[in-house]
Amino acid sequence: MENNQLIDSANQGRAGELLEQQRLLIRSHLRELEVLKRSAEESNLAKSHFLANMSHEIRTPLAAVLGFADELQQENLTDSERKDYLAAIRRNGEMLMRLIDDILDLSKIESQKIELEKSTFVLHELLDDVKKTLASKAEEKRIQLTVDLPQNLSFYGDTLRIKQILLNIIGNAVKFTDCGGVHVRTQIFDALDTGKKNTTNVIFTVSDTGAGLSIYESQKLFQPFTQADVSVTRKFGGTGLGLVISRQLARLMGGDLRLVQSQVGVGSVFEITLNLETQSQQAEKKEALGTPVATEMKISLSGKTILVVDDVSDNRFLIERYLKSHEVKLLQASNGPEALELFSKNKVDLILMDIQMPSMDGHEATRRIRKNNIDIPIIALTAHAMRDEIHKCMNSGFDAVLTKPTRRHELIELLQKWLCKPSKKTVQ
Repeated sequence: MENNQLIDSANQGRAGELLEQQRLLIRSHLRELEVLKRSAEESNLAKSHFLANMSHEIRTPLAAVLGFADELQQENLTDSERKDYLAAIRRNGEMLMRLIDDILDLSKIESQKIELEKSTFVLHELLDDVKKTLASKAEEKRIQLTVDLPQNLSFYGDTLRIKQILLNIIGNAVKFTDCGGVHVRTQIFDALDTGKKNTTNVIFTVSDTGAGLSIYESQKLFQPFTQADVSVTRKFGGTGLGLVISRQLARLMGGDLRLVQSQVGVGSVFEITLNLETQSQQAEKKEALGTPVATEMKISLSGKTILVVDDVSDNRFLIERYLKSHEVKLLQASNGPEALELFSKNKVDLILMDIQMPSMDGHEATRRIRKNNIDIPIIALTAHAMRDEIHKCMNSGFDAVLTKPTRRHELIELLQKWLCKPSKKTVQ
């Protein structure tokens, strides 16, 4: 009897211990769920703030574009007023383009599809170009922008991405500085600990006497969908994507971007580190796909027959206006089948082909033309700016790719380049 009671008591003790362990485990799971819930809510709130701010950043320049376009329709405008309105439309259109580029870059970063296009460049010239780009804004704010230009050294890297990083960080410093100035210092060190031969660490230190950041703002500085100030009444515009994108680009180049120090009302110091190659044998500059280059011989486009294929009539009209003074014969088609029919009935010197169209897209139309070994320049004119799409165009038989929005001088230079070639470039 006593043994049975002892066994029952022991069993009850073990059962109690198990029950308590289960209770503790449940409480632990509940706490973890609560943490995850709060994290998800904060993330959703950050994204909501980001989307609201993105809507504001898109609509602000768009309002100026549409508003000044309406004003241009008014009668009795002076030449000065017309020039001012056109300048405002272009300025705000450029803002929209930069915003779209930032969104695309963020998407590529999150999907790990960022690719570097390397070529040789002179650091001194690159920094001088960045300084000239931002000089007018600094002068407008009556602040001093000084950039220490290093010795005349050449490197091998993605010049467009390096400029993007520098313009983002130095541009931010100028934007948030109302008095005093912005100073950029460049240091160059041999990178002995990277495991790579002939590499150099280039360090840019950007110091400003601007608004500065609090500790709380500094902690959230490099988080996607998060800004230091989400208030709709904030003094400065912007999406907050520039810092996130710049840090990821710097890390892709073997370096980093960090906030060294910042104090409210005193200013901030950012440090950009890039690990760049210096091997001379890799100093061959590659021509980017679809990028027009200077040709030794410029030819007249007069008398040339160009087929423009685009399902949007306004796009065809714009090309027509671009080429009006060049006296070309322009054929127009709104889709692939129309393009093939016009091509079969006319002697065409060059085709400008849109990609995304109804009935038959530009890829299929180009493949059908190339199927008969026809050696004619075909240029893709597309709103798809992703590198994968550009490679897809080249594989479909295009000779070059020009992304929308298309500038007049870019189009003319590309037409002159391909119309003066004796034969079509082989596309692998």
